[in-house]
Amino acid sequence: MRAVKEAEKRLFDKEKTKNYLTIDGIADYNEQTKALLFGKDSEVIQSNRARTVQSLGGTGALRIAAEFIKRQTKAQNVWISTPTWPNHNAIFNAVGMTIREYRYYDAERKALDWEHLLEDLSQASEGDVVLLHGCCHNPTGIDPTPEQWQE
Repeated sequence: MRAVKEAEKRLFDKEKTKNYLTIDGIADYNEQTKALLFGKDSEVIQSNRARTVQSLGGTGALRIAAEFIKRQTKAQNVWISTPTWPNHNAIFNAVGMTIREYRYYDAERKALDWEHLLEDLSQASEGDVVLLHGCCHNPTGIDPTPEQWQE
């Protein structure tokens, strides 16, 4: 794989430091992320209420979110799809939350189990947390339609 070796060499040759990023991550990346999510002129940014956290991948982000939820809210339950990526349950168990499951995938039809998903989530209580995969559900790859998201 000569191309990979060449790419590695180019990166190595351009590298200026071996230092870690600051604990906040890349400041410009964080600011651009806030602007993308909320709109650069949004009230939440103008009033300085938006915060960003940079993480090591999706698992790291989910762990940060779980810790934040547990420490900053009164939420006790988290609803997680079945199936889900195996580490999702472990992350929320580690912070002491109770896992509740909602059906997501109909293996027989090889499709989203929309009716059961709604039925299960209708059992959620006020203050419960629902873990939704915004796109490309892991591990099924199946997403709700735009109409289902609206519902």
